[in-house]
Amino acid sequence: TPDPCAPENIQAQVARVHLLMREFDDTSLLAQTTLLQSSTVGLVQDLQRIKRIAEDQVVPSCLADLKQYELVYMNSMIELFTTALAFLNAYGPNGDQKALDSLTGPLVQKALYNLQQYGNEYARLQGFTPMPLNTVGPDGTATPSP
Repeated sequence: TPDPCAPENIQAQVARVHLLMREFDDTSLLAQTTLLQSSTVGLVQDLQRIKRIAEDQVVPSCLADLKQYELVYMNSMIELFTTALAFLNAYGPNGDQKALDSLTGPLVQKALYNLQQYGNEYARLQGFTPMPLNTVGPDGTATPSP
């Protein structure tokens, strides 16, 4: 049995994980553009379905971190959408934008950070140099972490 983590096999293994990430991101983009429409609930259900497939996907040990980052990102995006939908269902599309932003802003930052972790691990597995992770300080400005 060939070693899935061997340099000649890892690209195919990474591609299997990344395929779900691409489907998740495509569906997430649709959800973002239809947030005020009734179809958004179905799109969030699709995001949850994709996440469950990713959870069940068996990966070699060399991809455990990639899978974990993928799942954390997916969970953070689903949390962001469900929070926004709950707010919009309660207050309607003309609700207090500042209140919505105060609920979703930290979730957006969290999702972006989680996506960057995934991207860095993906880059590392592809043989590229990962970028420093950005963290958001108390004043809302991003600073690279060591």
